[in-house]
Amino acid sequence: MARWLRCWLQTQQGLRPSTREGYADHVRLHLVPYLGRIELAQLTARDISRMFAALAGRRTRYGKPIAPSTLHRIRATLRAALNAAVREGLIAADPARMIRLPAPSRPYPQVWTDRRVAAWRREDERPTVAVWTGYAAERRPGHAGSTWTWTGGNWPSTGNWCTPTPD
Repeated sequence: MARWLRCWLQTQQGLRPSTREGYADHVRLHLVPYLGRIELAQLTARDISRMFAALAGRRTRYGKPIAPSTLHRIRATLRAALNAAVREGLIAADPARMIRLPAPSRPYPQVWTDRRVAAWRREDERPTVAVWTGYAAERRPGHAGSTWTWTGGNWPSTGNWCTPTPD
């Protein structure tokens, strides 16, 4: 597997530099250490499941478990390499195709209300994805305007904005 993964990586054409770097990191840090000694034709879904179980128990350099989204990206890299091996006739099927991983959680934006701003100032508590609407900023004493109206849609998102409502 180690030889095939490196060969596959070197022959990839038209990849953005960041994609190539991500693939190389997955191959070097995760795929070769766990699967590198197994012959490509001998690789099984059980081998791959063991690798992901081991990866799920590892910690990042920040001491946190590897995120499910990272496991999905590692699997996508492995599947790309194995599907290339199928196309080249080196294996009959991709053994990673049936591997199930934990679903990644998706952070949802949270509007910065006065209460959230106070918690942020007090405890540095902040949501993963925050939408600063202008409402919380302008409601603070010493700022002009006290009421804001959405002009860009029903929910704050990219491209939406607030405008002051005349008092």
